[in-house]
Amino acid sequence: MGKDDEGLARRTAQARVVQNDDRVLDAVVEVACAGGWADLTASSVSRAAGLSTRPIHNRFDGRSSMAAAALRNRCAPALLASLAEVLKAAGLLEPDVSGSPPVEGDGQGSPTSPYAKAVFRRSPQADPWERVRDVIRATAAKEQAWPPSATLPNPFGEPESPSPATSRDLAASALSSSVQELLDSLERTSLAAAAAHLEDLRAAGPSSEWLGMALDAFNRPAPAVRATAELLIVSQFDEVLAAAAAEHIASRVTDWCTPSRTGPSPATAARRAYLISLALGLVLAHTRAGAADIDLQGQAEAVFAALRSDLNPAPLPKARAAYLDQDIAFDTGDGALDALLQATLDEISVRGFEGATTSGIARAAGCSDGLIFARYPTKLALFLDASKRQQALSFRNYDDYQTSVRIQHGMGIADALAIREVQLPNVRLQRATYLEQIRLSWHDEELQRTLAAEFDQFVADATAADPGWAPASSPSDLHVSIALGFGIAMLPLLAPEAWSLPYDVATIPVADHPPAP
Repeated sequence: MGKDDEGLARRTAQARVVQNDDRVLDAVVEVACAGGWADLTASSVSRAAGLSTRPIHNRFDGRSSMAAAALRNRCAPALLASLAEVLKAAGLLEPDVSGSPPVEGDGQGSPTSPYAKAVFRRSPQADPWERVRDVIRATAAKEQAWPPSATLPNPFGEPESPSPATSRDLAASALSSSVQELLDSLERTSLAAAAAHLEDLRAAGPSSEWLGMALDAFNRPAPAVRATAELLIVSQFDEVLAAAAAEHIASRVTDWCTPSRTGPSPATAARRAYLISLALGLVLAHTRAGAADIDLQGQAEAVFAALRSDLNPAPLPKARAAYLDQDIAFDTGDGALDALLQATLDEISVRGFEGATTSGIARAAGCSDGLIFARYPTKLALFLDASKRQQALSFRNYDDYQTSVRIQHGMGIADALAIREVQLPNVRLQRATYLEQIRLSWHDEELQRTLAAEFDQFVADATAADPGWAPASSPSDLHVSIALGFGIAMLPLLAPEAWSLPYDVATIPVADHPPAP
């Protein structure tokens, strides 16, 4: 073999390695979205990538190494670009700061990207195209009811000639192919229009419409952003992932949210932290029933106006949320069960759900494994019961704290204090448990239903006590309130000192000017 042939062989081999790496990283994102951390194995990734497990084992030391590579190369760029977009849309980041999704190429703003698809749902061009798509889909859905020689409907004109008297399946297959080709063509045209509209908004500068589109991309997150949330929560219990998250995501978010002489003022840093919390929370809340159908434009208008307020920070009261410093008072009437429930939450807050074992929980509770399995068939069933009871008590404690502060200082101050108290460093383990409950609920319908039922009961009790309770005034208001609660618990993973920011510059204007009904 000559030198030219050897060089070609090396380049071909190198190209194959790069291509395989790309397929593996894309597959990690896919598996993390579909099955979560528990399903993220070499076998599942190899199946999703269409490869054997050998290149995965050759390339990565294990699951953590594989996930960290995806976090660096897929997840971090997607999340940071989308966060920068939100901040720029609100006028909280200069347009020339790197990180916004580009419009050309393969970036987040490309007409074929998930970001452009999310943005398109909020653009004015979406409405007529969606109506056409609905007609086509409705027509295609009827194909199974047609007799073998049925006339094939044409959504754009007169019916075509009757199909030959072939099988019903053949006629349906032919129509399905035609419909799919038409939908693909519509999507390409629609996405190009969405990308152009997004560029018009960017050129015009910060606006509530741009902010609404940018937030909607978090409410219906692209796979890479969704996978980022999964991996960030797991990073609390995995050193390799934590290092990757700190270097490639947290360093940037910390810069955005840290006041300095040459950087943002305390007020600007607080407004950024508030908006980033909302964006992150929308990702965490995106699996809620009906979340994808929520129109965020009204909330975007209110948030946009509030974050552009010139309110100056004021010292916050020292009112502490003491319940966050204490063990959960389960008070089931059974001391052994109370200890078991508390030990379950404690172990999972330190090791994560996958890392915690029933043996470790039993040791912490001072009981035997047999006692656990006499009461609960699985570790998940134990965690579900502990979470259900803990959520009910936490909602009650939160409402009591919030009500007492609101009576003394008003809603805006009460909201600012609630953010501070949840983000304090000493509440890290409680936040870890809370985020694990959210993460696991994405992959377990029973846990999702259980937590949703507890929250629904909390909302019902709150509105019964106060029919004008603001967070429940509309489905979109409630969704944003839930998302913000989720997001303020997640932000300390990326900006540990965010608790010290003067959130009143955001919460007071938001409370004083709620979204229009």
